[in-house]
Amino acid sequence: MPATPLTSCVPLASRRPAPPVPAMIGAREIGKVVLVNNESRFVLLETRGGYPEPGTLLTIRRAGAPTTPDASAPATARVGTERRGGFVVADIVSGEPIVQDAAFY
Repeated sequence: MPATPLTSCVPLASRRPAPPVPAMIGAREIGKVVLVNNESRFVLLETRGGYPEPGTLLTIRRAGAPTTPDASAPATARVGTERRGGFVVADIVSGEPIVQDAAFY
C-alpha cells in the first residue's frame, strides 16, 4: 500500500477555529458604543433590538475583553430617555468608554 502524504504536521484540532465565548457570563449584550462625548459624559449606543428601560445601569467592556465575572469593566453608563431608531443615549457613570465597546446589562 502506498504512503499517504501529510498535508501538514499540525494536528487537525489546532486548525479548527475557537468556539465563540460569551462576552459576559450571565449578561445580555444590548449593542455597541458608536459615539462617545467625554465633555458632556454620554455615549450613543446602537442597539440590537429593543431598548433597556431608562435608568438601567450598563456595563461597558472592550471588544474581546476577558469574560470572567471578576474582570473589571472599563466603564459603566446609565440609560437615558433619549432614543430614536436603533439608538439610545446613556450617561457615563464611571470609566472611559471608547467607540466599538460592547454594552451589557
